[in-house]
Amino acid sequence: MLLHKKTNERKLMDSVKTIMIIPGADDSFDALCTIRLDEFSENILTGVSSHIGRRDYQQDATKVYVDNLHSNSLKTIAVLCDGMGGLNGGELASNLCVEKIYEDFYAADVLENVSEFFKSSIQNLDRLVCGMTDEQQKPVNAGTTLASIIIIDNNLFWASVGDSRIYLIRNNEIAQITEDHNYMMLLKERVKRGYLTQEEADTHPKREALISYIGMDGVKYIDANSKPFKLEDGDIILICSDGLYRTLEDDEILHIIQSQQSEMNTAARALTELAIGKGKKNQDNTAAVLIKYRD
Repeated sequence: MLLHKKTNERKLMDSVKTIMIIPGADDSFDALCTIRLDEFSENILTGVSSHIGRRDYQQDATKVYVDNLHSNSLKTIAVLCDGMGGLNGGELASNLCVEKIYEDFYAADVLENVSEFFKSSIQNLDRLVCGMTDEQQKPVNAGTTLASIIIIDNNLFWASVGDSRIYLIRNNEIAQITEDHNYMMLLKERVKRGYLTQEEADTHPKREALISYIGMDGVKYIDANSKPFKLEDGDIILICSDGLYRTLEDDEILHIIQSQQSEMNTAARALTELAIGKGKKNQDNTAAVLIKYRD
């Protein structure tokens, strides 16, 4: 397995000013989306929202947990999985992974090496998903992406497999800190070496095909940082499925988060609501997890 390490984190600007906004009710939207609120922490604000889109199954799964009682350190985990597979196979795979990685996190009193924790957990999840069977004991043949962050005090660690993304928002800038594990990643290398033009890469019919995901019986790529990324007061992390970022532009995402600021649940809901409001014919499941760090 190849463990990708981000050696050049993008330099962003200073902290975000905050205001409190109380979310309003919208029954027509509530009927189709799910939102999870987590226990209050003075240092960590969270928000989660997801929507089934125009699909028959909701294969996006999320979990956020803030632990300020279980150890001497403030620890947070957030995970998002976007399942793939016939019928409800993708849903089973994504839910299995978010629950299992949370259980592993909670069981570890001390995480001495977070990148190794992620690597070990992802390898184990790959085996579990590959071994999934239906009621007739036949292989489910499902898979899932995974994007997860762990915060210990002000130290941020992340890991991703597949094309669900993690962004960092600091003041007026947004930066994707994970790489999409799809065929486009290989096409970019071919462009650098002069084998393809950029236009040929951008229009390649297989450019969005995944080349690494959980359930492929041997994860090929894990995107992770080996050294902690130091969070600053006001930093916001966004974890999202491709149903969100393939529908919204970065500036739309940034504008919504800035306009809501300290109310992460309202911001997450606004992101999914805007994506669904675009009315795309084949709108995919859409999920967003927001975590704001306050020093």
